[in-house]
This record gives sequence, structure tokens and C-alpha cells, in this order.
Amino acid sequence: TITLASDNLITFAQSGVAVLTTSGGVINVTSDADDNATGETRINANSVFTTGAGAGNITLTGDVTSGTPDTFKLTLTAGVGNLSVTDGVSQLDALTVTSAADVTFDSSVTVTTFTQQAGTGTTTFDALTADSISITTSDLVLNGAVEASVDALDITVDTIEVGDTVTADAGINLQTATSTQAIELGGGTDTGTNFTLTEAELQFLSSTGVVTIGSASYTGDMTVDALDISSESYDLKLEGGV
Repeated sequence: TITLASDNLITFAQSGVAVLTTSGGVINVTSDADDNATGETRINANSVFTTGAGAGNITLTGDVTSGTPDTFKLTLTAGVGNLSVTDGVSQLDALTVTSAADVTFDSSVTVTTFTQQAGTGTTTFDALTADSISITTSDLVLNGAVEASVDALDITVDTIEVGDTVTADAGINLQTATSTQAIELGGGTDTGTNFTLTEAELQFLSSTGVVTIGSASYTGDMTVDALDISSESYDLKLEGGV
């Protein structure tokens, strides 16, 4: 177990890469200010926090920022453990989640590039803004607004819940992590077991480009229920394999 705690500022600064590593243990980084001071974990070098491939959790408490905006990268690897970030993340060039079970961001994330490469549980966002966003996991919950301001938004999951506006004018690509996972579009009910986007959730999607659901390798069943997106600016493309 690695525990770093401060009532004010924790800074990772190194000419190379700053690395915290455990083999299945736990990483806790807590910058929790008292008396109205500012608690902050500052990434001033490309940094890697990893618990390896085992069941170690990573918990970051306090804002995660950088002293030099849009310059440094933070990579988080929790293996089959959970990742929890309780406060805001901002000013990073790239935030990458390599692997984890459940991933929870309880406050806003504003970075240049956000990538989640793999996940076996539920990833939950309060709000997410980046030039480029790519998310691959099992289940995804978007409680707040999401915006990919430059590139297309890429999401690969088996279930999804959309609770606020999702914007990407370069296009939105939504596909299942499992090629046979059923897709249900429209209507007013989310079954919670399939890749389901209700009519209201599809109306949360915003793009001047194309919203693509499915992929050329998709072989599952796709069902379209009552659906009115006539007021939306995007073109809807439904895609499947042979």
C-alpha cells in the first residue's frame, strides 16, 4: 500500500516519468485542505500510478492539476481494482485509464485528451470535456455533460446511460464491446441489460456530423422503437455486419 497525504499540495515533478507502483496493493493520494486552503495533487511530470494487474485500488482525493497546463500526462492502471477520483481533474495534456474494474469521476474532468483503454465494471462521469475522447469499458454512466471539442467521440461499451448533453461536432461513434450484445434504440424504457438509448437519450446527442451506432463487425440484434429526432442536427447511421 502506498499512501500520500497532505493538507495542502502534493507535487509530482521529475525530469523523466514519475511512477507509483504496487503489486496488487493500494494507492491513495489525498490532498485534503483544511482552513480554506487549497488541496491539490499537481502533475509536473509525465506520471504513472499503477497497482499492476491485480486487485489494488487507486483513490485520488483533492483536485488533480498541473503547474504547466496542457503539458503533462497522467496514466492510471488499477488492473482489476477500482479507480476513484473524488475531485476535479484539469490542465493535463492527457489522462489515460489503462485498466480498472469500476471507474468513478465524482467531479468534472477537463483535459486535452481522455482515453480509457479497458474496463470490466462501470465507468461513471460527472462531466467530461476534452479535445479527444475515447472510452472502452463494460458499462458507462454519463451523469453530466460530455464534449469532445475537436475529434470524434468514440465509445465502446455494452450498456450506457446518458443523463445530459453529449456533444461532438466531428461525429459520435457508439458501438458495443461485445459484438453480439443487443442494441435497443428509441422508446422510453432502458432495460439496463442491453445497449439501450431511449428517445430522450438520443435527443441528448448533439453533433453537426454523423452519429454512428454499431459497427461493421456487429452481429447482434438491433431494435428501433418509437423515435423522433427530427429536431436534431446530426445524421443517424445504424451499422452492422453480415
